Amino acid sequence: MGNSIPAHYFGLNLQVSYGAFDFSANLQGIAGAYLFNGFYRLRTGSGLGNKDAYILNRWRSEAEPGNGIQPRAVIGDPAQNNRPSTLMLEKSDYLKVRQLSVGYLFPEKLTAKWGIPTLRIYCSTNNLFTFTKYSQGFDPDIAGYNNNNLARGIDDLATTPNPRSVVLGLKLNL
Repeated sequence: MGNSIPAHYFGLNLQVSYGAFDFSANLQGIAGAYLFNGFYRLRTGSGLGNKDAYILNRWRSEAEPGNGIQPRAVIGDPAQNNRPSTLMLEKSDYLKVRQLSVGYLFPEKLTAKWGIPTLRIYCSTNNLFTFTKYSQGFDPDIAGYNNNNLARGIDDLATTPNPRSVVLGLKLNL
């Protein structure tokens, strides 16, 4: 019925230099894992409040069955459509750009005029992109329910997303 432990882990490290420019990237991903999507409970029509557009595909009648997945909208959930089921399992495969860096090393002729032997300017990012078909939540790369690694494979509202950062830097040797 789905396993939260990935069947495959993969990664790729790249480092390329051309002239005074340098580029590095770290990509990482998983395949063959499932997450219990706790956000699904917010998508059902069993309570009052605003819902996302997904609810428009709900079951209305036998003549209008919707998408065949989203149950009817009703207050109180008498049919218990919100109880945990395989409907809430989703593939959590992803490819993530963990680190990306671009730099430029100024020519020594130029920097010597400034009294600096080496000068490099760069931009580095962490957690820049995540490519996934996972429909809800912040990120399929999570520690587990309430950030507890022992409860791996449950995505809920208490899971903190991985931060994204962009760093601009200047490296100089004196």
